[in-house]
This record gives sequence, C-alpha cells and structure tokens, in this order.
Amino acid sequence: MKSPILAMAYLLTVMYMALSTQSLITLLILFLSSSVPAFAAGRTWITYMKYSLITVLFIILFNYILMGSSSLIFSFAMALSLLSITSAFAVFSALVDFEELIMILEKMKIPQKITIAMALSLRFLPVMQKEAAQLKESLLARGANFKSAKLKERISAHTPILATLFLLALERSVRVAEALELHGFPSDRRNPWIDLHICSRDALILSIILIDAALFTLQLFSITHIPQEILAMAPALLALGGCK
Repeated sequence: MKSPILAMAYLLTVMYMALSTQSLITLLILFLSSSVPAFAAGRTWITYMKYSLITVLFIILFNYILMGSSSLIFSFAMALSLLSITSAFAVFSALVDFEELIMILEKMKIPQKITIAMALSLRFLPVMQKEAAQLKESLLARGANFKSAKLKERISAHTPILATLFLLALERSVRVAEALELHGFPSDRRNPWIDLHICSRDALILSIILIDAALFTLQLFSITHIPQEILAMAPALLALGGCK
C-alpha cells in the first residue's frame, strides 16, 4: 500500500502547480505525469476522467461563444488544469481511505470540525458514484431503458436514481453523525487504531516532490531558471512509491 502522506503531498503539489501556471506545455506535461500513477486508481481514474471531459468540453465551448477564438489558449489551459487536478484526486481517492484522510488532516493540526467536513466532502463523490452504479444495475434488471433515442424517456429512467440518491444521502448523514459521536468527535483525546508511517523509499520520494514544489515556486518568481516543464514531471514519481 502506498503511503497516505505521500499521496497527500502528491495531491497538493499537483493542485499547486496546476493553479499556478497558464503554460499549455507545462500543464500538458503535468497532466501526463499525474496520469502515470493512474494504474493504482484503476477504473476510478477512468470514471473521473470521463465526467471531467464533459466539463472540459463545456468550458471550451462556453468561452468560445463568449470571447471567440481568442479565448482558445485560455480555455485549453483551464481544461488541462482541471484534468490534472481531477486525475490527482482520482489517484488520491483510490489510495487513501477515510480514516487515513482524517489522520493526515489531524497531523496537519487542522481543527477536527474542519477535518471532518473536508474528509466527507472528498469522499462524497466516490460514494455517490458507487451507489448510482448499483442503482442503475438494479433498474436495468427491472427493464429500465437508459439508452432510449428519446430524451424524455432517458430522463424518466434516470429520475428514480436521483430521488433514491437523495434519500440515501439523508440516511447516510444520520449514520455518519452517530458514528462520529461513538468515535468521540470532537475530542482531543481520540486514539486511532493505527498510526501513519512512511518507509525510507517513500520518504525519499516525498522529499523530492517537496523540493520540486519549492523550485517551482522559485521559478514563478524568476529566481531560478529551471524550466517548468521539467519540474512538472515530479508527480510521476508517485508510481515508484509504495511499501508495506
């Protein structure tokens, strides 16, 4: 299993780089390097990318309608930035479970109420995605038609899924509240069952990623002349990590 600490550093680094530059080449390399660890995420990464492509197409089309062809470079930069961040989130969600995420945020000295809110928000989409897939399979077994040529029929077929997801979300909120109360949240004396640790190889990769992020910051202020394109390759190192 890969270190949750390394996965968190990877996610924050990709987000920082993607939001700090508008260079198309840098963003393209960043997206490709953040996609290297995607084999660890499996189908999760593919699903994230599939839904992100819809958003990307909307961004490009919307900007083109409002500002014309002059906005294409900006639109592609936004699209690559979004894809890079989404790719990093997919890998992070596949590698880090809920308890590990809470422990990471606690070690960062973030208040527990904010920690729980952040952890729940990060896990919301994967949980909803899994439940939606299960509901769709159930409705398909009952004869629902999701590939009808008529838009009205497709909307009618998806309506029960949305209604059921809303009810499941309400029920889950009650269960989460009860579980948090049983686990002693918020409490300064909470003792987790396991503790986070990082092996020497992951520690080395973590150090390289942090140094790379620092050099990227210096490059933004023209303090160093190392090309951004080279620094954007660092997230690919996550694929080399992982020890028991």
